[in-house]
Amino acid sequence: MVNQQEFRQKVNRLEQLNSQVEAFQNQLDFIDEMIEGHDQAMETMENYSKKEPGSQLLVPIGANSYLQSKVGDNDKVLIGLGADVSAEKEVSEAMEIIEDRKKEFEDTKADLEEDFNEMKKQAQELEQEVRQEYQELQSQGQM
Repeated sequence: MVNQQEFRQKVNRLEQLNSQVEAFQNQLDFIDEMIEGHDQAMETMENYSKKEPGSQLLVPIGANSYLQSKVGDNDKVLIGLGADVSAEKEVSEAMEIIEDRKKEFEDTKADLEEDFNEMKKQAQELEQEVRQEYQELQSQGQM
């Protein structure tokens, strides 16, 4: 026989799990965006380093807008080091730094996905229990 109080506790737990699953999904989406940003940065640096000094290029500034610019010293870039500190680095060194950061994001994503999948599985199992108990309570005329 299903107890209404235990049923309500399970429903509350299911709501909590679903909120946590959603939060994990948001974190995973954010990490995907960060990985994509790192890929774009590496591609841009690679393409920039291949341009001849003095050649013209368009620099994206957002909102589908660009600045016209000319390539200057194309073997160095400014890269953020954290805490609003940037340093000039060789393109190859900057690309290594970005690749290392990307790898950290990928490792974090793998760990989060593991936890996410486990939590999702728990939520699905609890949801099945709640559905079954709801049907039992309905058949007992308690719902």
